[in-house]
Amino acid sequence: MKNSVLKTGELESAGAFLSSEDFSVLLGFYEQSGDSDADGYTASKQELLRLAELGVVRSHGRNVHSVTTFGHWLIETTFAQHPSLPLQTAEDYNASQKATMDTVIYANKGDKEHDNAITAAKERGQ
Repeated sequence: MKNSVLKTGELESAGAFLSSEDFSVLLGFYEQSGDSDADGYTASKQELLRLAELGVVRSHGRNVHSVTTFGHWLIETTFAQHPSLPLQTAEDYNASQKATMDTVIYANKGDKEHDNAITAAKERGQ
């Protein structure tokens, strides 16, 4: 794979970050790990170690792996699901979704104390 500097507008697919072979393994692992009927996954230990080194899969030990936030972003970008930047941890995402839900739930209640808390959370970027 050729090394290059990314230019504006080139973040349109995983191809900017992964070889087609690596992305194929990532996508297969992602699909199989989300399938409750699947009996494990077909990626080899070496392939998963490579993906972990590239930062798209996390190894939890004992042959347990998960897709990282960056890995999810690459998959979403490739399938034009318009993922947001900057990347968020699960905790960050949950906090922002909670703030959004709180805004919707309490918008009509007129609870000034709660409204102030929501405003403060938004200003902090949560």
